[in-house]
Amino acid sequence: MIVTKINRPTKIQRICDYMAQGNALTPGQARSRFRVNNMRATMSDLQEAMDRFGHRYSVVRETRNGRSYYRLRTATRR
Repeated sequence: MIVTKINRPTKIQRICDYMAQGNALTPGQARSRFRVNNMRATMSDLQEAMDRFGHRYSVVRETRNGRSYYRLRTATRR
């Protein structure tokens, strides 16, 4: 899935591509892999980009064993 096309992918694009492959992402993984300091704001930006470009995914936050995981889920149309 491509959010926008530019020469160098943005942080949001890299996270979106990673999560679109079915991977869940914790705040610690995002910090070390993508240099994300504020995970909640980044996930909000990602959801906004998904809505703007008409992608059928939504960002879901899950808590397992006291840790937060973010993943993409196929959204149903309203």
